[in-house]
Amino acid sequence: MALYQLVQRDHEFIIDFAKSREANEQQNESLFWFESNKNVDVDVSFIIYHYKDMSEVELILTLSALCKQEYLPIDFVVEIIIMLDGIRLKDLVLLGDIISNRQDIVIVDSNTNFVGPGLMWNVGSYISRGKKICFTWTGVYWLKDSLFRLNNIIEDEGFDGAYGQVKFEITKELNHVGQFEANPAWVQGANMIPLCYCLLSRGLVEKLKGFYADIALCRIVDWEFMLRVSAISRLKAFDAAPIIGRVALCNVHSNLKFKESMDEIIRFGLNESIMFSYKKRITKKVLNQSFSKKIRAAKERENKLYKIGIISDLNERSQIQFSLLGFFEKLSKIISWRKFNESTLKISELKNYDLIFFVRSRTEQAVKAAQYCFKKDIMTAYILDDNWISDTEIYPQQENHIEMDTSFYDNFILLISTMDYVVIYNDLLWQGVRDYNNQVILFPVNINLDYFKRRKKKNNPTNIRIGYTDRNFELQYFDPIFKAVERIMDKYKEVNLYLKGVELPVAFNKYGNRVSLSAYEPDYLKYCKDIAEAYCDIMLCPLENNKYNKSKCQNMYLESTAAGAVGIYTDHESNKEFIINEYNGLMIENEEEKWFLAIERLIVDDKLRIDLLSNSRKDINFSYNTNVALPRFKQLLKMMLTKETCDKPNPINWN
Repeated sequence: MALYQLVQRDHEFIIDFAKSREANEQQNESLFWFESNKNVDVDVSFIIYHYKDMSEVELILTLSALCKQEYLPIDFVVEIIIMLDGIRLKDLVLLGDIISNRQDIVIVDSNTNFVGPGLMWNVGSYISRGKKICFTWTGVYWLKDSLFRLNNIIEDEGFDGAYGQVKFEITKELNHVGQFEANPAWVQGANMIPLCYCLLSRGLVEKLKGFYADIALCRIVDWEFMLRVSAISRLKAFDAAPIIGRVALCNVHSNLKFKESMDEIIRFGLNESIMFSYKKRITKKVLNQSFSKKIRAAKERENKLYKIGIISDLNERSQIQFSLLGFFEKLSKIISWRKFNESTLKISELKNYDLIFFVRSRTEQAVKAAQYCFKKDIMTAYILDDNWISDTEIYPQQENHIEMDTSFYDNFILLISTMDYVVIYNDLLWQGVRDYNNQVILFPVNINLDYFKRRKKKNNPTNIRIGYTDRNFELQYFDPIFKAVERIMDKYKEVNLYLKGVELPVAFNKYGNRVSLSAYEPDYLKYCKDIAEAYCDIMLCPLENNKYNKSKCQNMYLESTAAGAVGIYTDHESNKEFIINEYNGLMIENEEEKWFLAIERLIVDDKLRIDLLSNSRKDINFSYNTNVALPRFKQLLKMMLTKETCDKPNPINWN
């Protein structure tokens, strides 16, 4: 379950967007969180409106009916978005308990007393990723084959939408909704197509640009929307018994009185809908010449191939691939890029670049490059995933790496202080960076699943393989793990061990070929290939609970899952952002006995291991896949390339 609370700027954005409908332009793009990836493989999004006076039990029943749709293909994916209006999730105790572990449900809290269904559905449409969308509300109970029937009409017969009939139990103005002959001259509610039992293509919803957000129209916002739908699209009904609805939307807010009659409002909405396309054609004809020039100039700029440079040390190849190239490889039509090694960089090579990324840079040459970019008005961004500000407080052995008062440390501080932007991946790291730069981007972690495709088959499919990858094998913190693994391998002869980047403890020499060693791989593509083809069933993922590690970019969960392994994680706050214990992994205290019991549990319980891996794979596919983060990265590039600033005391949060 994901929870998002609307803030004031979100309300203003949605209202402005609705007002700009006829101008066919979006006035701002402040809702970064709503820049959803339309390529995510979600077939249908249900967006449920729930008002504070509605019953929590009826909401649960509505949700249950949508979750129990049958006869769909095995790979058919549904997401459900619940829009809470005038009530908080914490007040819905039963609902919270039921959906707490559901990854396919999103809760949006309006964070105010009353917003109205129009604005809430607009928010839901932005969040949604489905190829088709249904806008409904609490108390509308779909039959188990409803989605199957509606979806087939759209898929097999090429319609823009499909609908059925609804029988409302509690209503005043209308009772039976959804006739089979759609008549565009509606003046009565009896012939209205029911929004709550209508499946629409995403393209149609986006073309209409949402619902009216005016609270004065909230009682008929569904009617008005369906009038516009019918005016520009092809809809089809299926002949079946009506489903049951508790209350029509016009009675949800029955205390709001209309200034005009309902018929007059419907007629007005119908006329506006029919005139919409005509107005657009007339508007295009009267565009003045200067505005046309602006459009052409914008298109020319849009077609330009932006030049982006990446400056780093040779040792940062993995970070470059993880942070940038995974995205750049998918954006080759709009950008070109080149990597520069700090030690061999010629400053003049940066001429005519639009944007330069500095990846964990800390040398004198990097500082010179940053100074050149400043003089030539080239935008700069620093990518940081390690808390070098507190590094040596935790690990004194890193002193020659970036010790305070050394040239490396001074260069690092100078660079993050003078960059146009600093990109980080953990909000705790912001606490260390905020004193040096006020243009901080908190970007979501992601994983490119293409890097983990296997080319080799598992040698012995019956054996269980435990995996462990790291470079800090000398630290005392990891002793309990190896002691637990030694006990496991003594007890279970079918268990093998895979170590990458770790020196083999002397005690493990006795296991001979049951232990596979692999050197640390600085090339991230090769690293991903290696751990994927190691075919580990269980991955050990310890993380020492200190200030430095808490502010790191947490990749262990993403990489373990992408490689096909179930992770066992140490119990601290950084991991809790990703891991739900016994849902997508196991979380334990760093004690030998706890490690032993957790590993043994996954060895003997095949079903648990399969379920945990299945849940974690769904999670990263839905939330952390590079394809999911790509639209936000494109928005990030756009902001940097157009030199936008955001002088705020808090980081720009792109999650």
